[in-house]
Amino acid sequence: MYELTIHDQITNFDNRAEAVAAAKTMTARADGPMTASVTDGVETLNFREGKLIAYTYETRRPDGKKESFDDV
Repeated sequence: MYELTIHDQITNFDNRAEAVAAAKTMTARADGPMTASVTDGVETLNFREGKLIAYTYETRRPDGKKESFDDV
């Protein structure tokens, strides 16, 4: 599940493509918000003026557990 955040409003999307399309559309409008953020907790995409301006991929596990090579 992906969350699109614009100011303090959060909208949920089932897949990344829908969330990204909505963020591009909203930020491209002249009367639209300046920036939008799309995240699933692991990756975060930030948009401005309908374009991707930053992409972050969190490589650490969110639960704080470390995987050992024996578990793979």
